[in-house]
Amino acid sequence: MFCPQCGAPVPDAARYCSSCGTRLPQAEPPSVGSPGEMPAHEQAAQPQEAAGALAQGAPGPAGRGRFARNGRAALVLSALLVLLVAGGAAASYLLLPRSPKQLFFEVQRSYVAGLAAEIRTAQKARLDLERLMAERPSRTHIVITGGTRGLDEADALFKDSALEMDVQLDPRSQATGITAGFRLRGEDLISAEFWQTPDYLALHVPELEREYIVLENRNLRQFFRDRGFYDYTGPDRIETENRLRAVLRENEDELARLAAGYARLVYDFIAEEEVTLEKGVQYSSPDGPVELDRLVLRLSEARLRELLTHLAASFRDDDEALGLLSEIAAAAAANGGPELADWQDPAHARSRLREGADKVAASLAGLNFPAGLTWTVYTDGKRLVDQKLEFTVENAQGRAFPVAVQAADWGSPDAKRTRSGKVSLRSVYSPSYEDELVVEWRSTTTAAGKDRAETEVALSFEVYEGGERAGGLHLSDTAVTDRNVQKGKDRTTHDFTLKLSDYGSEAEFSGTLSTLASNAVQNNRFEQDVTMTLAVEPMSPWDPAFDLELTISTATEVLEGQLDLPDLTGAKRLNDMSDQEIEELLMGMGRSLDRLMQRSVQLLLGF
Repeated sequence: MFCPQCGAPVPDAARYCSSCGTRLPQAEPPSVGSPGEMPAHEQAAQPQEAAGALAQGAPGPAGRGRFARNGRAALVLSALLVLLVAGGAAASYLLLPRSPKQLFFEVQRSYVAGLAAEIRTAQKARLDLERLMAERPSRTHIVITGGTRGLDEADALFKDSALEMDVQLDPRSQATGITAGFRLRGEDLISAEFWQTPDYLALHVPELEREYIVLENRNLRQFFRDRGFYDYTGPDRIETENRLRAVLRENEDELARLAAGYARLVYDFIAEEEVTLEKGVQYSSPDGPVELDRLVLRLSEARLRELLTHLAASFRDDDEALGLLSEIAAAAAANGGPELADWQDPAHARSRLREGADKVAASLAGLNFPAGLTWTVYTDGKRLVDQKLEFTVENAQGRAFPVAVQAADWGSPDAKRTRSGKVSLRSVYSPSYEDELVVEWRSTTTAAGKDRAETEVALSFEVYEGGERAGGLHLSDTAVTDRNVQKGKDRTTHDFTLKLSDYGSEAEFSGTLSTLASNAVQNNRFEQDVTMTLAVEPMSPWDPAFDLELTISTATEVLEGQLDLPDLTGAKRLNDMSDQEIEELLMGMGRSLDRLMQRSVQLLLGF
């Protein structure tokens, strides 16, 4: 078979051309006859075989009953044999001891699959909404309100104020419409309407200019570059974003299969003796000491370097992986600036990815891994309970970077689940001086029936310079989730405290965050309300303490028809105007904007 793009010879089973990266058309599977239909050459041979059988005294048509009985018996025996073999294989898998290496990778696979399933379940409603919005027009109504609580009426700057928007998208016509209005202290201050299609950009701000201002899509990119805006991507942004989503969605299974293939490659590389098992090891769980199995994967410096080199070389020569990733990279680059223009060519993207693999392989020669790699896993034999990964990277200048990553997941008998983790990254300049970044988290979730859950979270972020603490961040949060508090909606309320420190100075913030959101897309509609309250401590004894409030309400509806585009009759078209006319137009809008700013100050001051 030959590539239809560049003509290079490619194997029949290949999915991508190894020369230019083009996705190859897949051959149709050979057609088969309908059930019971016999190929022509077998039909021609059948009378001769029957005649030969009769000549030898074999039973003819009258013997079909006995043949049918024997055939059924053979099928039954075959089915029993298959069941016995399958059952024996399953029993051997369940009853026969697995090697430490097998157990190590099985609990890792189960852990990753469980996390992926949790994410899919938690994000199902939003993923369903995104899928619908990628196929049909949609309208999202957004209302943002803010204010203060605890201040005098005259000091409540944003009383009766709101920013209200309608965002409309149509993936089929690639049209986007945004309508916005701002109300300040009860007065409608300004409104605006913006539209973008493959044919034009249109802007209408009645308070600044009575007519629509239109920029036709003759050559928008050149129009903006002539005026110094080099990163404008044009009105094809919607098309390129949808293209990227489509490419990711279409290749989701292939990406998972690709990742599984490289996981298998790592599995095959690891030797059995590099994974050890200790049974009945004491482990300190949130419920007290328990006995678990401890698996330890150890790779020496030479073996770790060999593994990384092997992965880089395998990726460099993996035509399927390079073809798939270059297609995704090209779709992503189409939505970027001019500096990514070359990446829009899959062949160029493929070449750059291969160059990246070569650079990784070359850089390994300048790195040392003095301690190799140690990966410790605690398991109850079925699921991963705790794990810790440790390794050190040392560059050519002798500067070491020890890395340690730990994560635990413990389920208690009383429906309580505790998760914790720690990431430590150190930079060792000398035996007496080092910097360190430490991130720790811990969450405990308690289920109170099927419709309520409480979660306590603690997160810390610490920075050390020369062994001394330089700064940090501490977040503590208590979240309560109530399901179906309204029809089809769940509410989650967070009470949080945030502490910041920097070289001895400290600041503290506390507040609440409440989310009321649809737990599924119902009648092509999804709603969400988010309210945040932040307590502001007084700067002096004479200042009052008060709360800042912010509420964001959104309602997204997927539409059946098309968007109603604006009537641009009488619009001012920038393409047909001289630079002087454009400058005069902008100056007039600037004067109107200045008057609006003055009015907004008057409203804020209570005039």
